[in-house]
Amino acid sequence: MGSTPRVRSEARARRAVARRAVWISTAALLVGCQGPGAREPDRAVTVMSVDDLEASLRRAAEVESASIVEVPSRSVSFDGLIGEGPAADGDPMADPDLTEVLSKAARRRLDLSIAPITAFAVEGPVSREATRRYLEGRTAIAEGRPEDAIEPLREAARRSGDAAALRALADACDRIGRTGEATDVRRELARRGVLRPSDRDRLIDELLRRRAIDDAMAVQAVAVLEELEELEELEAERGDLVIPASIRFAELLDLSGRDAEAASLRRAIASVLAESDRGGLPIDPDERARLRRFWIAAGDDRARVGDVAIAADCWRRADLVEAVAEPALRARRLRAELALGRDRCLQGLLLDAADEPTADDLAFAATLVDREPPVELDRIIAVLEARAVADDGVGGP
Repeated sequence: MGSTPRVRSEARARRAVARRAVWISTAALLVGCQGPGAREPDRAVTVMSVDDLEASLRRAAEVESASIVEVPSRSVSFDGLIGEGPAADGDPMADPDLTEVLSKAARRRLDLSIAPITAFAVEGPVSREATRRYLEGRTAIAEGRPEDAIEPLREAARRSGDAAALRALADACDRIGRTGEATDVRRELARRGVLRPSDRDRLIDELLRRRAIDDAMAVQAVAVLEELEELEELEAERGDLVIPASIRFAELLDLSGRDAEAASLRRAIASVLAESDRGGLPIDPDERARLRRFWIAAGDDRARVGDVAIAADCWRRADLVEAVAEPALRARRLRAELALGRDRCLQGLLLDAADEPTADDLAFAATLVDREPPVELDRIIAVLEARAVADDGVGGP
């Protein structure tokens, strides 16, 4: 049975009371953090609505995000957030050439040859019988009988080694749930260098599930080199065109324990992305998630060498990719903005945490006590107090 209007009303009231308690306690904590040397709050904000106060804080934070005013006395620690790892190869403050770094890393990975697994013939002239069996298999797939396509396509592949027969066989195997066999067939296609881009990600994902990381890197290395060759043929200098393949490759380098190589590649990718206008974010959700992870890792790389300003920019870009509440990313950003002296950006992040502050959010707020120079918190306090007042009338029966 559904809940009654009175039950729903009481539930809303309880939620409102809980929110109000969080906002009041957080505001009180922040007031206590300001210390005797803090600037007096702007009393003009008290006549503004909650929405206006929040919008004003967001605008101020956005304007301030373009500035870099490092405050030497505000030392911060990212311990427990970014983990340990080697810095990127080469000069930590230099931006390496993407195509050079990418080409070198990819060619190293090609030494990892994919061993043949399937007993298919080397591709050559296609006999009439092989063609007949291939067409028989394709017809069965088209008619919705993939289970009847397996043997004809296997026979066609054994007789001719034709790439089209192998692709069709992988498709038929997928359709009836024979994932392992489909993966083996795609490995064979990859070994021959005739794997289609549409099959590449599926193969890499399956290889990673099998913990065959070196094979996965070899497959991605082929993709990277193919895209670099296309750029060379076009006589193009647009490194941003190889970004998706590069980001995936950097992830695989990380998974294989090649941390320094991965960091160097990320640094080169980040430099290209910062300078190029790619016209929006990826549509594919997996690519968006990968791009978000990339920016977080790129920021971690910079933080390890003490470049907090660029680390903060990388982490900000990660938040722009997807509006996903991620306490670990917010924790990084709070500390970076504190170190850079961008107090309005800091307040904007505290506002993001206000609904459901984590233990780290509250512990971080407590570290703001006795900071010199004082941290400005007047805007976030005004918002939280206004929210509490606005909720006073919510929750009646």
